[in-house]
Amino acid sequence: MLTPLAGAVSCAKGLRRPNLWAATQAMVNYDCGWTRRGLFGATLGSWLHLERYGRFTWVSLALLLGLLGMLAWLTVRNRAFQRLGAGEPAAIFFSSYAITYLAHVVGYLEIPLAIVTVGLLLVRRPMLRLALAVPVCLAGLLVHEMFLLVFLPVVLFSLYVDGTDELTTHDRRRRRIIWAGAAGLALLSTGVTVGVSRPLSAAQAAVIRAGIERRAEFPVREDFFPVLERSTAENVRMTADAIRTPFFRHRFVVSALTFAPTLLMLLAAIAGSVRALEPRRRRGLTLAAALVAALSPVGMNLLGYDAGRWDALVCLEAYLVLLCLARSVKVEFGVTYRVAAVVVIGLSLVSGEWFAKDILMDEARANSFGSLLHMGVKARALLQPSR
Repeated sequence: MLTPLAGAVSCAKGLRRPNLWAATQAMVNYDCGWTRRGLFGATLGSWLHLERYGRFTWVSLALLLGLLGMLAWLTVRNRAFQRLGAGEPAAIFFSSYAITYLAHVVGYLEIPLAIVTVGLLLVRRPMLRLALAVPVCLAGLLVHEMFLLVFLPVVLFSLYVDGTDELTTHDRRRRRIIWAGAAGLALLSTGVTVGVSRPLSAAQAAVIRAGIERRAEFPVREDFFPVLERSTAENVRMTADAIRTPFFRHRFVVSALTFAPTLLMLLAAIAGSVRALEPRRRRGLTLAAALVAALSPVGMNLLGYDAGRWDALVCLEAYLVLLCLARSVKVEFGVTYRVAAVVVIGLSLVSGEWFAKDILMDEARANSFGSLLHMGVKARALLQPSR
């Protein structure tokens, strides 16, 4: 009962209108030639006419609710409430500030990327998931190149776990196919990312901007288009310069402290799940693979200074890694873990209310508990763009 209740509160704390930066990004397509991040605009953006801000808002909210519903479905389907203690990790995650942050970035492309990732994890047959992963992961990279660092590792980890499970059935041929397929998928995705990440010229970016301004029925954010012109090296240099400023160092530290309790509890659950795995000789390698998959979004700090955004995705990936392990193990948590879970849930629910008030994007504040009582009255305001 606590999991959906706390999850609803955490989501409502971060819920807002999609900002104009996200709306502008969703308009990028291939009408003016090849560009990075164009697949979403060329498909859903075109089919659903998301140049209308009101329609973009409702589609974005539907995608967010779809993601939360799929996470709940994956939790139940992998029997997290029966296999992971009494479901403490699920309650910890859904009550966490990660859910608040996911609601806060409504309209951003990590939401549809997370949807397709969870969709893959819902496929139980390893060979079918491997076959579907190839087109899905390539499409994800065309939606946003962050898929390589943020979501691909957990897809690969799920395939690794499938191969490890085959050790108990002594089916070496299937294990070799699964692991070889996962390695090939990693190499292919890396190559595609290098190709799609090439920067555009100023002239190309100007053409794309003119096309979006012509179609959009909302004020276009001009600060989005330089993103298309920056190379990976330039992103790293820009981020390094920003991190050196006291303002961003403060946000980085506060964000790390906010998400650390949730992340540490999820990592502890991952370690306990790995200890319960068979055969024992694979435990060290499995733990290393789990940590790499769970912490992979940390690498986004090299490419952008949205520290809270990346920390929220780290918690999401850690929870997905834990659900992958839940298919194969049953873990019991001691009293210490359960008491710590209650403390962390309490800390998460007051995050943004009493502390961590300045780590959301656009210098926004989380919705206070008082404002949540009036959210139904203010629902019509969701149709107005957030700048």
